[in-house]
Amino acid sequence: RAYGIPFPKEKFARLEEQLAIVTGLWATEVGGTFDFDGAYYQLKDCPALPKPAQPTVPLLIGGHGATRTPRLAARYAQ
Repeated sequence: RAYGIPFPKEKFARLEEQLAIVTGLWATEVGGTFDFDGAYYQLKDCPALPKPAQPTVPLLIGGHGATRTPRLAARYAQ
């Protein structure tokens, strides 16, 4: 609360969409666009720029969740 950042109940659902967006943006070819239509975030014709400096950005996912955290790690982490 001190920084005004909400900690919503649907944090894992939001995180899953955020991971899909970030990895989708990184995978979009230069000159192409990226669309995403989720429950929490919508992107339309996003130019997916700037690109990361390295070709593959390692994502690290950790936590104590017994079911959703391992599933997100298996899908998105390197």
